[in-house]
Amino acid sequence: MARSYSLEDFERDHPRPDEEGVERLYRMRAIDWGNEHHIDDVLLRGKLFHSKPAQLNDPFECRPHFRWPTGQKEVRRLRLHIAKIARKHGGQSLREAKRLAGACMVNRTLTTQLLAATGIESFGELRLCSFASSVSNLLMWSHYGDSHRGYCLEFDARTLPIGFAHKVRYTKDYPVAPFPPDEDARNLRPALIKSPEWEYEGEYRTLFTPSNDFKIPNDGQSLHLTSESLTGIYFGVNTAADDKERIIEKVTRGPFSPTIYDAELAQSTFEIVFSPRT
Repeated sequence: MARSYSLEDFERDHPRPDEEGVERLYRMRAIDWGNEHHIDDVLLRGKLFHSKPAQLNDPFECRPHFRWPTGQKEVRRLRLHIAKIARKHGGQSLREAKRLAGACMVNRTLTTQLLAATGIESFGELRLCSFASSVSNLLMWSHYGDSHRGYCLEFDARTLPIGFAHKVRYTKDYPVAPFPPDEDARNLRPALIKSPEWEYEGEYRTLFTPSNDFKIPNDGQSLHLTSESLTGIYFGVNTAADDKERIIEKVTRGPFSPTIYDAELAQSTFEIVFSPRT
């Protein structure tokens, strides 16, 4: 029998930044004045937007599979869980809920499909924000920083809320949703597993569900940053001078005091060199 996936396994696979010695996390962005409110939210109002999985660029995001349990104990837990759902959401009596759960356990194909759909719907309400672990990643600047015409936000990963981030694991093993759901951080695992195709990102993620009882301070879409959260702003090698000045002007009116960095190409290597403004 395969060993069950423990909370210790989760913490090993998806450590927080401080557990990996990571002090800063980075978020490359395009400078889109057509959606200036997104820029204002983070620079002026200290609100870090978190997307729903359907808004991300990977179609496999948060779409875990459901695997039918094999052990008798797990089967009993699943039957009780289905009965609990029936009572909570369907209003059935205890007797009717147990009868419905028994019928579901007989039709495994239909029940598997329903539970998979329920899991996808549940994960679809999750809010996510992605960070790179390096500011010098050329592909990240190309893909998320508007071909080096954008900017990059640097966050202190040693303090909250960024310190809540978990490391993404890249594996060919497709994520499987636990059912019944785990009562701890393990339930987030399907949102922290991606294909090895994305490994170049070295990603960390902050996640929250607005409906959870335990809430990181948020407005349902964005986490609220502290004044210490934003520590730097890096401009790309192709960022227009006017865009730089407009971003800096907003920073001076916001709650943060980040160091501003300009970029240039290294003379003899395929690297970007960042220099702080004095």
